[in-house]
Amino acid sequence: MASTKIKGFHARLLDAVGQAVVATDPLGKVIYWNRAAESLYGWSVEEVMGRSIVEITPSEDLVERANEIMTELTRGSSWSGEFTTRRKNGTTFPALVTDTPVHDEQGNLVAIIGVSTDITEIKQTEELQRSEERFRLLVEKVKDYAIFMLDPEGCVNSWNAGAERIKGYRSEEIIGRHFSVFYLPEDIERGHPEKELRLAQELGHCEEEGLRVRKDGSRFWASVLITALVDEEGNLRGFSKVVRDITERKNMEERLEYQAFHDLLTGLPNRLLFMDRLKQTLRRANRQRKRKVAVLFMDLDNFKVVNDSLGHELGDQLLVAAVERLRHSLRPEDTLARFGGDEFTVLIEDVQNSAEVVRMAERLVETLRRPFVIDERELFVGASIGIAQGDAHMKSPEELLRDADVAMYRAKEDAADYRMFDPGMHRRALERMELENDLRHALENEEFTVYYQPKFRLGQQDTIEEVEALVRWEHPQRGLMLPDDFIPIAEEIGLIIPIGGWVMKEACRQTKEWQELYPGEPPLGVVGVNLSAKQVLHPGLLKDVKSALLKSSLEPGSLVLEITEGTLVKDTQVIETIFGELKELGVSLAIDDFGKEYSSLSYLSRLPVDALKIDRLFLESFREHPSNMLIVEAVISLAQTLGLEVTGEGVESVEQLERLRGIGCNFAQGYHLARPLPSEEMRSLLANRPV
Repeated sequence: MASTKIKGFHARLLDAVGQAVVATDPLGKVIYWNRAAESLYGWSVEEVMGRSIVEITPSEDLVERANEIMTELTRGSSWSGEFTTRRKNGTTFPALVTDTPVHDEQGNLVAIIGVSTDITEIKQTEELQRSEERFRLLVEKVKDYAIFMLDPEGCVNSWNAGAERIKGYRSEEIIGRHFSVFYLPEDIERGHPEKELRLAQELGHCEEEGLRVRKDGSRFWASVLITALVDEEGNLRGFSKVVRDITERKNMEERLEYQAFHDLLTGLPNRLLFMDRLKQTLRRANRQRKRKVAVLFMDLDNFKVVNDSLGHELGDQLLVAAVERLRHSLRPEDTLARFGGDEFTVLIEDVQNSAEVVRMAERLVETLRRPFVIDERELFVGASIGIAQGDAHMKSPEELLRDADVAMYRAKEDAADYRMFDPGMHRRALERMELENDLRHALENEEFTVYYQPKFRLGQQDTIEEVEALVRWEHPQRGLMLPDDFIPIAEEIGLIIPIGGWVMKEACRQTKEWQELYPGEPPLGVVGVNLSAKQVLHPGLLKDVKSALLKSSLEPGSLVLEITEGTLVKDTQVIETIFGELKELGVSLAIDDFGKEYSSLSYLSRLPVDALKIDRLFLESFREHPSNMLIVEAVISLAQTLGLEVTGEGVESVEQLERLRGIGCNFAQGYHLARPLPSEEMRSLLANRPV
C-alpha cells in the first residue's frame, strides 16, 4: 500500500464489512474508521481522525500488552487477542481484536489495520456453561439438601448425594420411579403428590412442610420446594425438587410448644392451655345447648408451711404426689391444670347438676386427707375449693375462672372444704378490691391513728403501768375500722411493713411524751407494740426498732414487742437470731395469744422472752370448761419459775378479774378494766391515774 489513506473502492468495501475496521499509522494515529467502528465505539469519523487510538478506545489490557503486539507486527506477523475496551459513553465490553501490519515496497511499516469484534454474547454463553457445570457439580456434592429432577409425569430423572443421604435410595434404585414413593400411604390415598405437582405447575412453584418416608420406612419431617420447569414456549419440561430434613427443628418446636402450654414440674396443662380448653368447652356447650360447664379452683392448704420449713425440693415432691392422687380422682375427660405455686384448676364438661360437681369437690378433698410419705416424712395437706358453673350464654372463660377463684377465697375464709359461687361473693370481692386500693393510699393520706389500751398490774391497788398500742384506720367513707378488718389485707399485699413501722414510731413518740408529762408513781414505763409474722421476719425490723427509739428518745426498756405464738414456728433458728438481736437492743419481748395455737413449752426455754399474754379464749369459756383455769394456773406457775410475767387478756367481768387475781396473775387487760382509747382520752386517764 503506497498511501497511508484508504480510499475509493477499498473504503467502500471496508464500510460494508460488519466488523469494526480501524487503521492507524505506525504511531497509533487513526487514518481510517469504518461505519461498524462508529457503531461499536460510538465515535464518528470526524471525531477520531488523527487522534491516538489509545485515547479513543482506552484499555488497560492494550497498554500492558503494547510491546508484545508491536514486536509481532514489526516482524510482519498478525496479532490476535481479547481486550476489555471502552466506548465513548464510558461503558466497557469484551472485544476480540486482530491487528495486521501493512508495509511499503521497501518493507517499512506504514499502517496497522485492526479488526474488532464484540464478544459479549460469546462470553455470557461461556459463563453460563461454566455456571451450569459448577451448579451440576455443586448439586451432586450437596449432602444437606435432597435435590432431584422429575419428568412431567413425576418420575425421578436425576438424584444428588443429599437425596441419597436423606431419602436412603441410591441413584440406580430410584431413577425412573414415581416420586410418590416418598409419601405416607394416607397422603397417597388423598392424592397429595398429584396435587403438589398441579399446584407447582399453576403457580410456578410450591412450598410446604410435611412428613415423608425413607427407604427403610422411617418417617421424617421435610421442608419441600418444588418448581415447575418450562421452556421458552411455555411447555412443561419437568420439575425440580429441593428437600431438607427439618425433623430436629420440628422436635424442638414441639418441645417449646409443650413447655409453653404445660407445667414442667407436674406435666399438667398450664394457665394458657387451660383457658384455651375452657373456651372450646364453652363453645361446644353453647352449640349443644344442653349441659353446663363447671370450673373448680383449688388451693392446697398447709403447703406453704411445708415448702418454707422443709425446702422447695421436698415441696416439689409433695406437689407431684398430690397431682397423682388428684388425677386418679378425676374422669378421663376432665382437665386438671396447674396455675402456679399450689393453685390448681379443674374443668368439668357436661355437668348435669350442682350435686355432681359437689361430689367431685368432696372426692378431691378426701383424696388429699390421707398423709403423704416423702423422704420418710409424713406430711399433710388439705384443699380449699371454689366452684363456679355456667355456659357460653352466662359466662365468659375469664368470668367463670374469676368466680371460681372468688369462691375458693370464701372457702378459705370460712375454713370450709369448698364453696359454690354466688353473686354476693363477687360483690364482696369488689368491696375487698376497693378496700385494698384505699389501703394503699391510707398511709400517705395520714388516715391511721393509734389507740391505747391500759394494762393493769394486779395487786392491792390495780394500777396502770403499761399500755398496748393498737392501730385504727379512720376510713373517709367507712369510718373507724378495727385491725381485724384491714390488717390481714395489709399482710397479703405487703403493706404491713410500712404500716407497722409507722405504728411503732408513733407509739414510742407518744409514750415518751406521756412519761415526761405524767411521771407519777409508779411511772408509765412500757408500751406494747404488736408485730406480725412478716414484720418479725423482715430484714429491716432491727433498723425500724432502732429508728423508732432514736427518733423518740424512748429508753429501749420501755418498749415491749408482742409476737403471736404462731409466728414462732415459721423458722425457729431465724426467730432465735432475731430475738437475740432485739434483746441486745434492750427491748422486752412478749408472746401474745399464748395457748391459742401450738403452746410448745420448748419455746419458753430457748427464746429470750420476758412475758406471756394468755389468750382470751381461756377466760371466755372457763365456766363451761373449768379445766381452762387449771391450765392458766399451770402456765402462771411455770412462768413464775422461768422469771416471766403473765398478762390475762380479754377480761370482761369482775368474776374473770378475781379469778386471775386469785391465781397470782401479774397483769390484766380487757374491756371490763378499760377499752382502747385515742391518745387524747388516754392522756386524760393517765393524768388522773385511776385505780
